[in-house]
Amino acid sequence: MRGDAIGRRISVLAIGLGALALAAQARDDKHKVEIASTETISFESGGRIRISNSIGEVKVEGWDRPEVEVTVIRATNRDYAPQNQAAARRDLEDVTVRVVKESREKLRIETVFPKRDLFSPFRGKTNVHVRYRIKAPANTSLWIDHEVGEVDVSGVKADIEIRNRIGEVNVKLPRGAYRANAKVRLGEVNSDLLGTSRRRFLSHEFVSDERQDGRRLLLRVGIGEINVRCEGGREEKGSPERII
Repeated sequence: MRGDAIGRRISVLAIGLGALALAAQARDDKHKVEIASTETISFESGGRIRISNSIGEVKVEGWDRPEVEVTVIRATNRDYAPQNQAAARRDLEDVTVRVVKESREKLRIETVFPKRDLFSPFRGKTNVHVRYRIKAPANTSLWIDHEVGEVDVSGVKADIEIRNRIGEVNVKLPRGAYRANAKVRLGEVNSDLLGTSRRRFLSHEFVSDERQDGRRLLLRVGIGEINVRCEGGREEKGSPERII
């Protein structure tokens, strides 16, 4: 009898270990679903690119080619088992990024999400993370209206306007003169440019020294941080940054 009891316990233990192993394997099989696409469009230097309704990560780099390369990577925030990955992929495909060349000098990149309704106002946004990798002629001006996430711009030698509701804005500027105005309603502004820094309760604003011939740099963040960096480091000429 005792041997039978021990045998039953061993069997129960083996079944339990087997179930744990299957559960672990199921967890290992789960992963995020991802879709990537790249589009290249001829575009002359001196034009304007408008990016709207984006979420996730936007990275724009200036280069010396007469074209714009747009790479978009859409990924789920949640992990999916193999049998559910096809449905997750269909949900990602409902989030579309349109690249529209309006003229020789104007390009529009807009993100379209599934139609919202009264009961699901955030439909299509809560389980998707989008990464935009955009390369454009260095003398292209930018207008970016971002929802949530991070915006990085580097190597662009024209006017830049960025608005981000929640997240970070990071701009690395080539050498040159700039007319910069950066403001965060709740957060911090850090700048290598010379100018005036103003703090009012939780908001922070930076205005560069007046340069009438400079490129325009307008940055706005609701909640988050703005970082403006210059090639070669912080400006040294003139008076140091003033804090009010």
